[in-house]
Amino acid sequence: MTDLTDPPALFACNCRNADLSTDKDTMSQYLMYAQTAENVSGRRIATLQLMSAASAALLATLSFGLSGDAFFAYGIVISVVGILIACLAHSLVKSHRMLNNIKYEIILEFEQKMPARPFTREWDLLQARTYMQLTRIERWIPVVFGVVHLSIFTYSMIGISSIANLPTP
Repeated sequence: MTDLTDPPALFACNCRNADLSTDKDTMSQYLMYAQTAENVSGRRIATLQLMSAASAALLATLSFGLSGDAFFAYGIVISVVGILIACLAHSLVKSHRMLNNIKYEIILEFEQKMPARPFTREWDLLQARTYMQLTRIERWIPVVFGVVHLSIFTYSMIGISSIANLPTP
């Protein structure tokens, strides 16, 4: 996190020892900013759900009675789209994680001026236990879908090459 030996850049004045808990404007800003961090988390979850649903829907289309040449041709197209969706989802989860990390650093700067520090305390307690951040888990979901789509792509390419009597890669 941020080194707070110098006055934090968040505050315009050198008010390191000031009690901002009675400043209603600062408290209002703190509450609003904490809500924006929650909103980013919500957007990250919604984005991952959408991308996972799209990826699953692509996989489901392959089960609609396609066989032989049609399966291999659609398999290539669907898997390429699925791989692109997985890459996009992974990138978006990473971006949201980075944004939230910065937001929580700023929230922790706010808390340095307040009598209660709930986010700081929560983070300290979580780090004292075996805790894996949700974004570390969430970033594997697109990877799993990407591997599945890559497998379908490989299978379809081998199928197309065997039908066309081409040498297999």
